[in-house]
This record gives sequence, C-alpha cells and structure tokens, in this order.
Amino acid sequence: MRKERPAAHGTQPGVLYGAPCGLPRGDVVLVTIFVALMWFMFHISGWIFALASFAFGIGGVAVLISGNTFNGVALLIMGFLVSPFDLPMLAVHFTAGMQKVNYKLRDFIAS
Repeated sequence: MRKERPAAHGTQPGVLYGAPCGLPRGDVVLVTIFVALMWFMFHISGWIFALASFAFGIGGVAVLISGNTFNGVALLIMGFLVSPFDLPMLAVHFTAGMQKVNYKLRDFIAS
C-alpha cells in the first residue's frame, strides 16, 4: 500500500500561502492601504498645486506688465512646473504603477 505524503504548505484545502482562503495576506493589505493613502494625498496636493500655479501665473503676468521680463518668465515657468500637468502628473504615474504592482501581487497570490 502506498503511503501518501503530506501536502506542501499552501496546497492544503482552505489555505493559501499560510492564510485562510478569502482573507488577504498582510503584504497585499499593506500595498492596498499604501495606494489608497497615496491617492488621497495626491488629491489634496493637487488642490494646493493648482492654487500655487494660479498664484505664480498671476504674479508672472503682473511682473511681465511691470517690465521685468526675466522674472516674469521665470514665474510663469514655475507656475507651469507646479500646475497639474507637470510634477503632480509624475506622482500620479508613480501611484498608478504601484496600483499595477498591487493587482499583479494579488493575481500572483490568488493563482
């Protein structure tokens, strides 16, 4: 009669990598919380950057009208850098990449 070997860790019914099926692992929970926190922070910082961009733009136009071309252009460039189209967009791409890693990690653990 053939003696059966015990099942390897993670292959037992109802267990997925040491956690009961249906409950996520700790690393997946941490990545999910991190991504949600980053999206919240980027949403709030988007408002702050939009206000700063508006202030730099108005200041740049005012300085251009007063005759100081170099400083006016510098303020307009700074306004563009903090606008929602430049530096904050890099943060959004970073967070989107983290979210992709989160979903790939979930798919890997579930398979």
